Amino acid sequence: MAADRVTVGEWVLFLEALALFWSPLTGIASFWSQMQQGLAAGERVFALIDREPSVRQVDHRPLSRTRTRGEIELRDVRFGYDAERPVLDGAGLRIGAGETVALVGPTGAGKSSLVRLITRAYEFQHGSVLFDGQDVRTLDLVEYRRCLGVVTQTPILFSGTVADNIGRGRPGAGRAEVEAAARAVADGDWPDRLPQGLDTPVDEGGRNLSPGQRRLVALARVFLQEAPVLILDEATAGIDPLTEARILEGLDSLTTGRTTIIVSHRPPTLRKADRILVVRAGRVIEEAGPAALAEPPV
Repeated sequence: MAADRVTVGEWVLFLEALALFWSPLTGIASFWSQMQQGLAAGERVFALIDREPSVRQVDHRPLSRTRTRGEIELRDVRFGYDAERPVLDGAGLRIGAGETVALVGPTGAGKSSLVRLITRAYEFQHGSVLFDGQDVRTLDLVEYRRCLGVVTQTPILFSGTVADNIGRGRPGAGRAEVEAAARAVADGDWPDRLPQGLDTPVDEGGRNLSPGQRRLVALARVFLQEAPVLILDEATAGIDPLTEARILEGLDSLTTGRTTIIVSHRPPTLRKADRILVVRAGRVIEEAGPAALAEPPV
């Protein structure tokens, strides 16, 4: 090549090299916004991982599900999401082993807050929460939570199949055990009404399932979990009457031998309780039997 000349071949080679260099740069630019979103999401994830637990365990006593009775007691509990405005103030209740108790009351009375304290989702500011006579703050938190089977109005489901989600109740459970748990819930035939039965794919969060189907999967999961305590926090709210009737039809198999706490406004669900506790202004103010449900609770 002369000092002031470039051959055609060299020019083509230069353009090819420039194209190879430029293509990755344009690709990075097109994905830059997605990269920024991913980095921002990563920061939130790591912040959550590094966050100190909101509950304080003063000891880590082992807890065996096979020897757990499931007796729950709250004594003079004070709790507020804002310490200056308590949601619960002097709350107390006792639930015997194997008993089914319903909590009713107006919105904001503190029903779900009571449940969250029992599950150790939040730390209370005063009083004590006892499980089989032991302060929950002295128990191994992982083992304690394994003793609680919780079904909420918006159950958490993961991508996979219906069988995969039920199986999370007891890792290592076989297919036959998963199917038996599914058949034990509601009328027992609900898996047959799914497009592919228990092998029906589940989107993240269960978006491709109806609210009632999501609730049935969650109930089957806690049945497989074999937890001595069952907590149903508005588990029959927002679903059609037919699905609710099917769930209630099989609820006895879920609650038998388990301490059960029901938070609901639905009279058909409340009638499954041995006792009904009325919560108002952060306290349990009244107790009644299911026969008192002549009218829907307020």
